[in-house]
This record gives sequence, structure tokens and C-alpha cells, in this order.
Amino acid sequence: MVFRTLYNWFMNFEDQIFLKSFADYERLVKFGFAQEGDWLLYSYIDEPTSLEVQIRVSANGKVRCTVYDPSINDVYDGYRIEGVQGPFASGLRTRIEAFLQKLKEECFTTNLFQGTVANSLVEAYEDVFGAQPDLPGTRDYTDHVVFRTKENGKWFALIMPVPYDRLIKGKTGNCEIVNLKLDDEVEAALKEPGVLPAYHMNKKRWVSVLLDGTVDLQRVLELSSISYKNVLGTKRNKKDCLGNRFRKPI
Repeated sequence: MVFRTLYNWFMNFEDQIFLKSFADYERLVKFGFAQEGDWLLYSYIDEPTSLEVQIRVSANGKVRCTVYDPSINDVYDGYRIEGVQGPFASGLRTRIEAFLQKLKEECFTTNLFQGTVANSLVEAYEDVFGAQPDLPGTRDYTDHVVFRTKENGKWFALIMPVPYDRLIKGKTGNCEIVNLKLDDEVEAALKEPGVLPAYHMNKKRWVSVLLDGTVDLQRVLELSSISYKNVLGTKRNKKDCLGNRFRKPI
């Protein structure tokens, strides 16, 4: 049993499918999930193999798949090994992945980032600046998202996940940050909680702002407006960038 637990831990493909996805429990119930202890459960029979596939969704949105083989009255795990080429295991895995993708489309919402602050900022950038998220498109930076000015196409903000200890020595875990170009206002901004020397950027011109709730979203937008103005190379007041929309509730 211990071996199987460790095996499933390292061979999880469910987390890859549902990365940055959030469960809608009302839609899960309508889909056919039923409460079983702390989980919601849905089961079906994989017709080509007659195996029972059980899909569980936890209270925090984790998805776990278990396959039972009634002929041996035990769990079948062979489909989890990606290198297996046989039609039985590989076919079962393909069908389960297709089912999970369908489940994701119908019962989950997908965001660019894990944190609510980062996702709220993405919405705010579109509303306030008319800036759409732009992925650099390189294999090594799929979780880095930039936002560009409408006027010259240069980016004024970069949102990305980083380990906390890259920013705050001794702090564990991960966080999401936004890099902003503050130029002459860098020194003053660094005195504020949650505003740190820029991660992987010119520290004389850029700062990194924590998106873990330390900095109020309204303040992040104020700093973003300064960055927008600096990228344009103008002396416009930050209020000119935001206009009346700056006070619109977010």
C-alpha cells in the first residue's frame, strides 16, 4: 500500500491536466458527481476493457483517478506509465485523458495564474489599460505573461511565479509577482511593504511587487500606471493613464 501511494504521487497526470483550473462544484453535481465523504465521486465503465474508472474531486479542487479491475478485485495502475506502448494500457490512458479534458471544459474554470490577486490584475489590466495578456511563447517561459502598451507595443508589466526565497531570504513556498518599471520612483516604492528589488530585471529602473495580498490591488494599479507612463517615455501624470476608470471598483 505504501508503494502504491508513492507510485501514484510521482505518476500523477491529473495535476498536469487541471493545472491552474478551479472546480465549479455546482456544475460537477449537475455532471453526475455525488458526495462521498470529503470528496465528490463520479464513476463509469470503460467499455473496451470493462474496468471501472472512478474520478474524485476534493474540497480544494484536486482531481484523482482510480481504475479498478473487477477480475482481480484490485486497482489497476498500468495506464499511468507513459512509456507503456501496449494497446490495453495506452488506449485506456488516452480515453481517460479525453474524459478528464471533457470534465475540465464542462466543470472547471481556467486562469492564467494560481493566485486570485494575479488573476484579478489580469482582468484589471484589460479593463483599465486595454492590455491583453501576451505569452512570450518560449518553452522555458510558459508561465510568464507580459502586458504591452497600446501606443508603442512595449511591455510595462510582467507577471510570473517565483520561489519566495528568491525575493525574501528564508521564506519558503512560491508566490506570484509583477515586475514594473518605476525609474525615478524605485527608491521610494521600495520602502513600501511588498515592493522589492526587481527579480531578473534592472534594479535601478524596475521593482517586483508581491501579488500575495501584501499590496492592495488598487496600489498595484497605481504603480502599474507609473510603469505604463515610463514605458511610453512621457511625463504624463498617472491619472492621465487611468482616467476616470481608475476609481472603478475591481
